Parts: sequence; structure tokens; C-alpha cells
Amino acid sequence: SALLCVGSNDAGNPTVEVPVSLTVGGSTTCTFPPDENFDEQAAPALPSCWTTAASGSGVPFVAATDASDTAPNSAYAPDIASVSDMTLDSPVFTPTAGQVLSFRHQYNLESTFDGAVLEISVNGGAFQDIIAAGGHFETGGYDGPISTSFQSPIAGRNAWNGSSGGFKTTVVDLPASAIGQATVLRFRTADDSSVNADPPNGWWVDTIHLGTSIPPIASITPASLEFTVAANATAS
Repeated sequence: SALLCVGSNDAGNPTVEVPVSLTVGGSTTCTFPPDENFDEQAAPALPSCWTTAASGSGVPFVAATDASDTAPNSAYAPDIASVSDMTLDSPVFTPTAGQVLSFRHQYNLESTFDGAVLEISVNGGAFQDIIAAGGHFETGGYDGPISTSFQSPIAGRNAWNGSSGGFKTTVVDLPASAIGQATVLRFRTADDSSVNADPPNGWWVDTIHLGTSIPPIASITPASLEFTVAANATAS
């Protein structure tokens, strides 16, 4: 805090000291929506408008450089060999009709026992799975259910689990109930009380995009094709 001196109309007291708060350094600029690549700050710091929490043996998400879709950073949480629950929450935003969410992610999680899910909160309500809330995966949906043994915090739920084999794309239609409403997305990964996946393990999330169209993730080479048509050919 500091004191700011300002002019006064009082002849007996020509200046007045007013307390003010100052923030020095550290950008609070959010790039989401529409996009988030977790590259605004040097790892392990996440962008300030994203929040992370953990319970059990879990640790908060961090920005990591060991794997990313768009260098240098991705958001990362490990796969842990004991009961853990780790979350990464987006800034509050207001979806519009026709918007879809896409992101690129890589995971190596103990198959059927440790998993990752996408959740949503609308108007400050409780978080629930994006599908239970009325969303729909266009591509890159869940791999299958998590075992109800060994105390996983997401036991019985469908989730991404096992190995993705590298970065993959997930595209999801947001629930109609979120349109025009204050919305938060939650990337959540949870582990049970048994073993974890062989290292390198965990969940890397990157290249988040909110919009009506999805950015291209691949190109075709060559850019043109050549073909010939016989002189007597007919169309059908």
C-alpha cells in the first residue's frame, strides 16, 4: 500500500493523503477465453487466472516443460500411487450459442484405476461431469470407467485412463444450460490407493480453445493433387 497526495479545495489543508493499493510486476492478463497455452509465465508458474487445488496425496497442477503441444509449457499433474485428487479450474467465462471447447492432452495413468475427467460449474453451482451436465464429445471422449475398488475419488465414472500414446485432441460441445451463464471448467485427475503408471506418468493439458471452429492440428503435404481424366469420361 502507499499514500497518494491529491489537491484539496480547503485553503487550510491544500493536500490530502489518500491510501491506495499498488500491484508491482506480474501480469494478471488472461488469454482464456478464447485460448490458453499456459505459456504466459515461466514454469512452474501457471497463469494467475487459473486456480489449482489438491487433496489426499495430490499436488497442485503446475506448468511443465517436459511435454507440451505448443512449446514451452503445458499444465501438468502427476499420477500418484495413493489416493489423490487434483483440479485445475478455468477463469469464469460466459459461453455463447454454438461454441465448442477443444484441447490437446497427453496422459499416462494407471489403466482403469487412475483417470482424468472434465467437469463444469454453471452459475456457481456444484461441479459435475461435462457429459452429465448435458455436454457431448465430438471426438476424443473418455476411454472407459474407473474401478470402484481401491478408493478412487472418481470411482465408477468414465474417464481418460491408460496411455494416450502422445498428445490427442478432445472436442466437446458445451451444455445448453451454460449458454449465457457464468461458467467454470475443471480439469480433474484422481488416483486410487494402488500403484501408478510407469514414468513418465500423469496428465499434460495444452492448447485449449473456445470457439465455433477448431484450429487446424495437421496439414497435408503436398498441398495440391494432380490427376488426369480420360477424354471419353462421363460424370455420374
